[in-house]
Amino acid sequence: MLAKKNRLTGVDVQYLLRKGKKIHGEHLIFVAIPQYANRAYHQLSIQIPVKVDKRSTVRNLFKRSALDIGRKIIEDAHLRTYIKLFVFVNKQVV
Repeated sequence: MLAKKNRLTGVDVQYLLRKGKKIHGEHLIFVAIPQYANRAYHQLSIQIPVKVDKRSTVRNLFKRSALDIGRKIIEDAHLRTYIKLFVFVNKQVV
């Protein structure tokens, strides 16, 4: 689990979905925007609905793999600015 300051709030997620740049993957969709100027850290949230699988162990497996992908995106990009990243499942796959 991420530290509280590294998680997005519901208001941030709504803003991301309206204004963020979307990157469509095969199963996941990534939405990102630059972080606020006064925050020197990345923020990340993941949403995996019950429609994927009713068992929480399976959903947690998806969350862990999505979290790893999100961390790799952040680390590999060598970003000069911090970002907010929201990851969710492509509805067409479910």
